[in-house]
Amino acid sequence: MFGQPRKVGFRTIVDLVKRRPTHLFVGALLTAIPLFASLVLFFIFSLMASDVPNVDYDLLNHKGAVAKAKITSLTTKENVTINDEHPSVIHYRYAVEGKEIESSVEVLSSNRVSRLSVGDSVEIRHLNGASIITGLESASLPLGIVVMALAPILFIGLLVLALLYLRVNREVKIYRYGDIRNAELISINTRSGIIAPTFRQNLVVHYQYTTTRGERILGEQETSDVSLFNHKKSGDTIKIFVLPEDESKSALISRLDEVRNNWTII
Repeated sequence: MFGQPRKVGFRTIVDLVKRRPTHLFVGALLTAIPLFASLVLFFIFSLMASDVPNVDYDLLNHKGAVAKAKITSLTTKENVTINDEHPSVIHYRYAVEGKEIESSVEVLSSNRVSRLSVGDSVEIRHLNGASIITGLESASLPLGIVVMALAPILFIGLLVLALLYLRVNREVKIYRYGDIRNAELISINTRSGIIAPTFRQNLVVHYQYTTTRGERILGEQETSDVSLFNHKKSGDTIKIFVLPEDESKSALISRLDEVRNNWTII
């Protein structure tokens, strides 16, 4: 059974996260890339928004009825480029059961569009009030492909961050519920980070302790408490937390965290 939990403050949790700078950097980057790309695409689509109806090209190509339409106007969107082409908007008029319908499509295929003029007759396919000009490519962006490309990146980024959360949460649990034990300091080494100056230097501390069943456990932990480097040497006794329900899990007691969280270490 767990005893009364100790307080573990926000600054202590931040330090636990900073011990894994590469983990944090990769997870944050892979999460940010698809989110940023989504914002950019949303901005692009807002610029491309028009009165041109959104239609299902595949459905109309397969099931639409064939008819003839007359082009009433042609415009080119010079401020938009898709696959190195400017999309064109073609307005046309056609008749269904004696009723004239006006519609428009936004297409690519600049070579074919350049051969069209106002008044030309074109073949269309129509179904339930929607229509397309046969043989012209839609200017819509391939959303399905974009989503398929971004979704795995976002999933991996969130997975990396979730693993980081689980590992930090495991250490927080040791801080809150661990028994205070003595351990023998084996070695202290420095480790330099490469991700950012904030993570420039940590200490890698190796220590050994004995469980209640007499087993000798070798523990390892990174810490930013450089006071250990100045005042401790191999063979000295240090204080650690050991999780009672699983004595293979331990954590170094930092003097900085002891002061920050008002822990009473005896």
